[in-house]
Amino acid sequence: MADQDDDGAISNVEFRADADAFFASLDSNNDKIIDGDEMAAYERLAPGRTRAAGGGAKLPSSARPKPTSSSPVEKGRVAVVTSGKVPSASRIHPGGGRINFSEVPQPVAMADANLDRRVTLEEFRRTAGRRFSNYDLDKDGRLSRKELR
Repeated sequence: MADQDDDGAISNVEFRADADAFFASLDSNNDKIIDGDEMAAYERLAPGRTRAAGGGAKLPSSARPKPTSSSPVEKGRVAVVTSGKVPSASRIHPGGGRINFSEVPQPVAMADANLDRRVTLEEFRRTAGRRFSNYDLDKDGRLSRKELR
């Protein structure tokens, strides 16, 4: 659907427009910030793969691990869990290096570059740009179906 000119590939401009439209669909109060409440709404409606990876799947309370967070979570903020052992929609994987965005369990929360538990439009756009570059394997400025597999 992002291929607006129907040429069989997604350009960087089309990718950015699709990212902006997706952000707008999540930003229910139109303040150019995805906060904790909007993130929770996204996680409830996210595709099964995201939920199964930790973005909203419910575990029985007896099996639900206690998240370890660097600070308390306030209303309207996104919980960021730094432990790789905790199933978390917004897990930050330590160690740096190149991130394979196709394996990120919660791609929206992953855009929170400054870890303030809110995703701004600018952060979302920067992350979309990195994702485009990561997916553009042949570096031709276009994403083919093969690259998006």
